[in-house]
Amino acid sequence: MVSNPKKGVTGWMGIRRREVMQVLEGPHDIVERLYRLIQADPRHIEVTRMAGVNITRRRFGGWGMVKLPYGAVVEVGNQIRKIHGR
Repeated sequence: MVSNPKKGVTGWMGIRRREVMQVLEGPHDIVERLYRLIQADPRHIEVTRMAGVNITRRRFGGWGMVKLPYGAVVEVGNQIRKIHGR
């Protein structure tokens, strides 16, 4: 997580007990490589991509990689589901 900004990756992460929701923004190839690493990491189970879209501007560019309260994460997850129909 610390090296993500150096790679041009921004976003946010919400954690509740052992559940994590994360948004990654950055160069497509780097985000995809990071996602594959997360999937392959045995510490992670049930990794699910909720959306994978090209964006014209970052929504979390100034955030680095921050941890949000889980209630905020649930609301953002609901908004992502509405936007992308998942």
